[in-house]
Amino acid sequence: MYPMVELKLRSGGHQTSFSELLLLALAIGGGIAAVVILLIIFVSCRRCKKKTLRQLEGNEEAPRKERKDPTVW
Repeated sequence: MYPMVELKLRSGGHQTSFSELLLLALAIGGGIAAVVILLIIFVSCRRCKKKTLRQLEGNEEAPRKERKDPTVW
């Protein structure tokens, strides 16, 4: 159906097929994706930590309000 295409790069007499280039591209893309995912996890953990610390600091600064017992008339 389709003619078979083979891409050959010469580097010191070594030929590289398209499937080898595709495998290399997938490996590089997977490595980049892994780094991006780790970076997203790291940044989201830092944001959660800062948010939690801000909430704790806010709780310490504001005095607790005493609630009235609704069962007492």
